Amino acid sequence: MMTASPRAIGILTAKALVAAVLVVVLCFSVDLGKAEAAIRYASPLPLATVLAVSVLGILISAEKWRGLLHQAGVQLSLFSNARLYWIGMFCSNFLPSSVGGDAARLLLTPAPGRRAVVAGTILVERLTGFLVMLALCTLGLALRPEYFDAPGLRDTFLAAVLALELGMIAALLAPGSWRPSSCSLPNACRRSSAVQPSWQPGSPRPSRT
Repeated sequence: MMTASPRAIGILTAKALVAAVLVVVLCFSVDLGKAEAAIRYASPLPLATVLAVSVLGILISAEKWRGLLHQAGVQLSLFSNARLYWIGMFCSNFLPSSVGGDAARLLLTPAPGRRAVVAGTILVERLTGFLVMLALCTLGLALRPEYFDAPGLRDTFLAAVLALELGMIAALLAPGSWRPSSCSLPNACRRSSAVQPSWQPGSPRPSRT
């Protein structure tokens, strides 16, 4: 029977303490009475629908990131990617900016010696998500022009969003020195069997000569 090492026990204890402290801070920062009243009077069906859509969105984003990591030679399961994604979201909610969640994903991704490549996959995953948000903004501007009363305001917003979309697409499709070439969107969409990972979690690390 295998026993946990003192280091593993210490890490697990530290994680539990940090989680407990954050939960306590959250409880003292939120009016629990108002939160309980909001939950009590909330309709179960819309609440469950929003929760399901949120979970589905995270799973889709995790699978997209898994494909980028695969092209970079880092093999992770969807479960592992979703777990890292949820940890990143938790950190983003508690830390001052959403960059903290991306940093947590970068540090926790099991890819020894390949931090730069993992950072590139996170960046591309973020940019594609931003592109989807811009597309939704374009759809909203096109379908709800009555929300913009000032003359020319809707057209100005629409032109700005379209310009951002074109810039994002150009940045994702064009090769450049700002990101690893294996993390580009064309490579992420092209699952080539010629790309072989140099190391996989759980497998022996290659020996150095």
